[in-house]
Amino acid sequence: MLAYGVAADTTDEYIKIAESTSIGSVNKFVHTVVGVFGDWYLRSPNADVIARLLHIGKQRGFQGMLGSLNCIHWRWKKLSNRLDRTIY
Repeated sequence: MLAYGVAADTTDEYIKIAESTSIGSVNKFVHTVVGVFGDWYLRSPNADVIARLLHIGKQRGFQGMLGSLNCIHWRWKKLSNRLDRTIY
């Protein structure tokens, strides 16, 4: 479900696991990942991390950007006309 972004009932049809079992398994997995890695990855960034991210952003042409880039609103030069009509 996490890897493919599918609904819980899809796993029932594909690998014959009940929806409730799928949801319970994903829930347990997520809680375990947060328990193991949460202190490191879910912490507030310190000055060194912020400086590193700002440096990377500057190198990539996004000076002052701290975080990910949502480019869904950009027009893509190589997007085919058929897809262009569907998206916009």
